[in-house]
Amino acid sequence: MLKDNEDYISFMKEKHKNQKRIQGTPYYLHPLEVSNILAKKGFSEEYQIAGLFHDLLEDTNTTYEEIVDITNVEIAEAVRLVTKEEGYVMSEYMERIKQNDMARMVKLADRIHNLSETHLASSEFKEKYIKETKEWFIDLATGTIFEEDLKRILEEEKEGFMEENYIEKYKDIIREISVMKNTDGEDNPWYSDEYCCPALEKLMAEFPNLSFSKKDLFKLKNFAVIREENDLEIYKLLDYAYGYSFYERKGHRMTKGEKERREKAKRDKPSIDENYVKAFSTFFSVCENLNDSKILENPEFNIENEVFSRIYDYNFELSPKNPMLKNYYQTYKDHRKSQEENKKLSEQNKSLTQQVDEANEHNSNLGIENENLEKKFKELQKMLSKTLDFCNTVRNSRFGKFFFRKKIKELPALDSAEREIDE
Repeated sequence: MLKDNEDYISFMKEKHKNQKRIQGTPYYLHPLEVSNILAKKGFSEEYQIAGLFHDLLEDTNTTYEEIVDITNVEIAEAVRLVTKEEGYVMSEYMERIKQNDMARMVKLADRIHNLSETHLASSEFKEKYIKETKEWFIDLATGTIFEEDLKRILEEEKEGFMEENYIEKYKDIIREISVMKNTDGEDNPWYSDEYCCPALEKLMAEFPNLSFSKKDLFKLKNFAVIREENDLEIYKLLDYAYGYSFYERKGHRMTKGEKERREKAKRDKPSIDENYVKAFSTFFSVCENLNDSKILENPEFNIENEVFSRIYDYNFELSPKNPMLKNYYQTYKDHRKSQEENKKLSEQNKSLTQQVDEANEHNSNLGIENENLEKKFKELQKMLSKTLDFCNTVRNSRFGKFFFRKKIKELPALDSAEREIDE
C-alpha cells in the first residue's frame, strides 16, 4: 500500500496523464473532485481513494491487481463495479453497483460532479445525460446522503436547459432586439417604430394574442448591450472599432489599469451571461404561456407563479389581448403593490418600535444613573456631616484652641454648614 493521500493522487495523475475532459481541462481534476465530494460528505479515506481511482480501470492501462496491491480488495472491488465494460447492460450495471455501498457512493459522487459540468457540453449531450440521470440515478440515490443534492441539481439543470432552449428557439427575434439602436427615452429618434419595427413585427407574428411595448424591447436590448460590451472588454480589449486586437496591431503593452478592467470583465462574465439568458428566457416563456388562449382552462398550471410574477418582477409591460387575462393580471399587480407597501410600512413600524425601545432603554439607564448619583450624594452628605462634627470638636478642645486658633476662626459655624447641607 502507498503511504498517504499524496501518493495516491500522484499515482492517479500519472495514470491519467495527457487525458483531457470535454472542456479541455486535465482529466485528473475530475477524480479529484469526486474524492473531494466524498470527503465533504464525511466518508472515510477508503471511500475517497475509491473516488480517486474510479476511472482507472475504464480509461487507463491500470489493472485490478495493481489497485489491490496499492490499496486493498474492498477499494479495488468498488472500482471494478463502477467500471463500464464493453457491451454492458445498464440495468445490470446499476444493479451490481447497488449491492456495494462504496461503489454506490462513488458512482453518485461521480454523477453529481459530471452534472455540474454539463453546461460545457452540447445541448444534445446535456439532454441525454439528464434523461439518463432521471431514469437510473434517482433510484440509486434514494435513501442516501446524495438524494437531495441530486434532485436539486437536476432541477437546476432542467431550468437551465429550458432557458437555453428559449434562446435557441427565438434567436432570430433576439438578434433583431440586440441590433436595435440604443435609446435614452421616448423622445430619442432611435425609439421610433422604424427601428423597433423588425423586432415588433416578428414578436406580433409569433404571439398574435399579445400586445407589446417598445420599452420591453429596449429593456431586453440593455441586457444584450451589457453582455456585448463585457465580451469586447475581454476579447477585443480597448480597440472596439476594429475586429482584431489593438495590442497585436500596435505592439502595445497593456497598462495595469487595462489588465484590471480585463480581469474584472472575466470575473463578471458568468453573472452577466446568466442575467442575459434569464431575461430573454423569462420574456419568451411568459409570451408562450400568455399567448395560449386556453391557459386558464388548465387547473394544474399556476398562472400567478409561472407568468404574472415574472412579468411583475421584470417590470415588463407586455399584456394579453384577452380582457379576462388582462383584468386578472391587473388585479394581481395591484395586490403585489399593496403587499409591497404593507411590507414597507411594516418595516417602518418595526424601525420606529426599535427606536422607541432604544429610547426607553436609554431612559431606564438614565434612571439607574440618577439613583446611583443620589446614593453617592447622600454618602457625601454623611461624610461632610462627620467632618463638621470633627471641626466642632476641634473648635471646643484645648488642643484645638491652642494649635489651630487661627484656622478655627475660618471654620464655618456648625449651624450654617448644616443648613447648607440640608438645602
